[in-house]
Amino acid sequence: MKRSPLKRKPPPGIPQETRLAVWDRSLRCCEWCGAGWGEVALQLAHIKHRQMGGRHGKWFWIIHAPRNVALLGVHCHDTLDLRNFDKELSTTIRDGLKKKLDWDSWDEEYHEALLSR
Repeated sequence: MKRSPLKRKPPPGIPQETRLAVWDRSLRCCEWCGAGWGEVALQLAHIKHRQMGGRHGKWFWIIHAPRNVALLGVHCHDTLDLRNFDKELSTTIRDGLKKKLDWDSWDEEYHEALLSR
C-alpha cells in the first residue's frame, strides 16, 4: 500500500496591516536601493527570518511586525537572503535596514517579549 506524502499546512502570510504599513513607509520603493515600483518587482522581506521565530503561534506577531519587514526589489531581496551568495553585501543590506528601521530598540523589545512568554 502506498503512503500519501505528508501534507503540511503552508506558513501564514504577512498580515494585511503589516503589508500596508510597510508599503506606505517605503513610498513604493525598494528600501535599500531606492528602485521604484514599475522599475523592478518589489517583494516583502523579513529581516529576522520566519524560521528564527516559528511558523505559527505566539511568535507570529513578532516575526511579522512592520519593523521586521522591508519592501525590497528582487535583487536586493535575493542578496539579503543570500540567494546570490554575497555574504558581505547581505550583511551590509541587513545592517543598513536595521539602522533605518530603528531595529536595535525593536530587537530589545523582541528579546524581552520572548523571555516573558
